[in-house]
Amino acid sequence: MCVIAEAKGGKSHISMSEINKKFDLESLKYNLRRLGLFEGSDIDSIAQNLEDSKWCTISSFAAVQKILFAHVKQFVPKPDDKFSFISIEAARSFIEERMKLDFKIRDWEKFDSNMIQNIILQNLQ
Repeated sequence: MCVIAEAKGGKSHISMSEINKKFDLESLKYNLRRLGLFEGSDIDSIAQNLEDSKWCTISSFAAVQKILFAHVKQFVPKPDDKFSFISIEAARSFIEERMKLDFKIRDWEKFDSNMIQNIILQNLQ
């Protein structure tokens, strides 16, 4: 599974036009090329299939999904959205629970993220 993600961490409301721009045809092509998993001739058709859906199955071993990460207060998902939504709050909770299962500081300290470093400090206390 490959993921094309957009993360919005700001405090202001997120407009659908802003999200659609991040997941438009040209942006999808650009991101698919960056993945380096697909041949140039396949990228156009994959991007076209993905543009109007949350995810696209490429083969028995590959699929691509579009995901928006944002604060719950800034974005309310709708069933007909053409991308999946994961709240930043849910992502943080997932990471915290994973750390509690098997916390090895040497594994987690490699992540250069203020949020993850904050969670590490909380788990050390």
